[in-house]
Amino acid sequence: MITELHPSADLSPEDRAATGALTDAAFTLPPDDPASLMRWADPDETAIARDPDGGVAAMVVVVHRDGLLDGTPVRLAGIGGVATWPALRRRGYARAALERALAAIDAHDPDLTMLICDPARVPFYASVGFVPFAGTTWMEQDGERVVLDYEPTMIRAGRLPAPADGDLDLCGPPW
Repeated sequence: MITELHPSADLSPEDRAATGALTDAAFTLPPDDPASLMRWADPDETAIARDPDGGVAAMVVVVHRDGLLDGTPVRLAGIGGVATWPALRRRGYARAALERALAAIDAHDPDLTMLICDPARVPFYASVGFVPFAGTTWMEQDGERVVLDYEPTMIRAGRLPAPADGDLDLCGPPW
């Protein structure tokens, strides 16, 4: 399986269109869903798993940012936008893209890697080293610091061990 990692700003027009369509298909929400009103971070990198014809089968976006853990500065990496076309699910494409993204993140040597996920996906992320975070996750929305409680937060150790709880401030919008 072919996987690639690209700076998100440098995606080809074809890959930009394909990842945009996949994002729309995977994450289109009803207008009354709180997440449909949230501002999300622009990704720094995009990992792509290709189907046999060379198309985008799955994707994962990565954000690198300085944040705070219990008031102490930390270097964060964020995983988001994990998506696979429905017809290609359960074939390893998402895992391949996620593993490519995590390898790139590990090369940056962050203190912690963080994501939010549907509770049904917790076992999938636990299988690649993420653990549940029972603390409070903070984000910025419309210039204000607010609690991110839309979906569970999971954290993967980096230079620091993954905390079980505390205050994690993303110091910006979520990813």
